[in-house]
Amino acid sequence: MVTLTASNFLKTACRRIRNPGGDRGVALIITLSIITVLVVATLELNRKARSSVYVSAVFKERVQLHRMALSGVHAAMALLIQDKENSDIDSIQEDWANPEKIESLLAELPFEQGRLTMSIEDELGKIQVNALVRFPEGKVFNVTQRRMWEHFLDLAIPTLDRTDDTAPGPIINALKDWLDFGDDDLITGLSGAESDYYLDLEPAYACQNGPLNHLGSCCW
Repeated sequence: MVTLTASNFLKTACRRIRNPGGDRGVALIITLSIITVLVVATLELNRKARSSVYVSAVFKERVQLHRMALSGVHAAMALLIQDKENSDIDSIQEDWANPEKIESLLAELPFEQGRLTMSIEDELGKIQVNALVRFPEGKVFNVTQRRMWEHFLDLAIPTLDRTDDTAPGPIINALKDWLDFGDDDLITGLSGAESDYYLDLEPAYACQNGPLNHLGSCCW
């Protein structure tokens, strides 16, 4: 009786691989390797093709949205130019503030896909934050704007709810130091602050020392 051990089995397999009679096994291995390479290459080409189609579609939609937005901006500009030619005053009773008029104007800009909406707001009816300090020198208060801030904050913050930090005066002083040009040791009143104060906060940041780009960059 012949006992086939693992060692004998491996030796026999190796002899068959080296034996010319075992060419069929080598051919099978080569064939499987080629098939594997072809499958991987096909999958990669398919991935790249799908990615290219997706990128092209996104680019097309981005261009379309950009053109739609430009159309809305130009339509609003045309409406304001027409308003300026027809009237010397501005009020919310005019066409630029009428949603129905704007909707009818946009209806003349047909798009195959998507829908454009637009609104025009009177920015002069809002508090101009950067006007609190006179620019470009930006060192002193704009007296008229300061009085307006004091009036509105006095109405917005009830007297009973005020603290040393939420009274109109401290808020206005801190905002003025945030806006004024240069960063020195001079602060406005007892509640103003320059970079040495903000750099001690966590996280630390420097004082703006210039006009605000957006309300999110304000000191509060």
